[in-house]
Amino acid sequence: MRKRRFSYNNCRIILRKAGARQVSEEAVEELRKTIDNVALDIAKRAVLFADDAARFRVESEDVRCAMKEFLESGFDRRKLK
Repeated sequence: MRKRRFSYNNCRIILRKAGARQVSEEAVEELRKTIDNVALDIAKRAVLFADDAARFRVESEDVRCAMKEFLESGFDRRKLK
C-alpha cells in the first residue's frame, strides 16, 4: 500500500469548504487519490522543465509552467482512476 501524502482531515476540509454539508469517507479517499495523482503528474512535469534547463534543482517557475501545461493539456481522467 502506498504512503498517503495528503491527510484525511485536510481533504475533508477541502470538500467542506467547497460547500458539502456532509462528506463520506469514500469521497475523502477518492479526493485524496485524485490530488495525489494530479500532484505527482505536475511534479514529474516540473522535473522535466528543470532537466531541460540543465538544472538539478526544481524551481517555482518549473512548477508554475508544469501546472499551466497540465491545465492546458486537458488531463486524462482515466489516468486518475
